Amino acid sequence: MSDDRTNANALLDEILGLIPEHLHSVSGTALYTGRQAWSGRSNIYLLGYNPGGSPGDDRMAQNLTGLLTELPADYSEYRDGRWGAPGGGLRPKGTAPMQRRVLHLFNVLGVDPGSVPASNVIFPRSARAAHLPGVEANRLADECWTLHETMIERLGVKVIVCMGSDAANLVRPRVGAHTLAETYRETYDNRSWASNTYTGAGPTVVQLTHPSFGNWLSQKADPTGLVVRALARSAA
Repeated sequence: MSDDRTNANALLDEILGLIPEHLHSVSGTALYTGRQAWSGRSNIYLLGYNPGGSPGDDRMAQNLTGLLTELPADYSEYRDGRWGAPGGGLRPKGTAPMQRRVLHLFNVLGVDPGSVPASNVIFPRSARAAHLPGVEANRLADECWTLHETMIERLGVKVIVCMGSDAANLVRPRVGAHTLAETYRETYDNRSWASNTYTGAGPTVVQLTHPSFGNWLSQKADPTGLVVRALARSAA
């Protein structure tokens, strides 16, 4: 067995060991990037709330096995995934609106999408965030946090980028990011949606408008400067 295969299997075993066993068989996934992103160091860590789409026959352990042992080491769901099109079928890789907006963030930061550890605060799938009641969401976030806490510390993460306030509201108390440091308000389409940077004793948390709704590609709605400035402050 090659060293790469051995390392991939070892990482898979570790990741599964950090996820409660009763979640292994539920519909969902824990990681959005391949094994390259989960080794070495990374200043940023990208988190959504939970995987979207109606729960199906997919199983978390099965999805992780495919991602970490079969797909390229630098795989990124945002660059390499084919997401559904409105009329049915699949779009070309990386072309769904949310994918394009996340790729814009990576381009602004000058990072390879396959090098960024990307995940969701909660691993089980639901069609909408609102389908997880607050008590249930907090319970699941606690169960999934062991993996995040381990990786944030190991990778040396300085800035956690949260897509949407739902994700940020679960992450901030878990890392002690309570102080509002900066706010950006978009002016796109007469909206004033806010993105915020929070600091504390641990990593900085940058809560961006969710890329499913906020058009990060517009100069009037691009919150990515918050991440650039948070990284610069962390390096000072």
